[in-house]
Amino acid sequence: MTLEKSYKKYNEIFDIITTNMDSWRDPIESGYIGEKVMVKNNWTKNDIIKSVEFFTATTPTLTLERYNENWGGNGYRINALGYRLGPAGS
Repeated sequence: MTLEKSYKKYNEIFDIITTNMDSWRDPIESGYIGEKVMVKNNWTKNDIIKSVEFFTATTPTLTLERYNENWGGNGYRINALGYRLGPAGS
């Protein structure tokens, strides 16, 4: 995969994870991505981890949350320290 395609994929994933955050640099305390979205976009758990690592330089934890189909099905809760490099991480 080219750098351009990787960046586009990671950016799309990170946009979903940080939807309800004030700043992308904040700690990720309750990011969420559903398995249906992952399947639709051909994303894996590893893609989610790499996306957060790419933008924050921190490794996230993913916790599987199980919901019935009426609630949208299963998905992953994502937590990470947030951006911690350079002046923006101060």
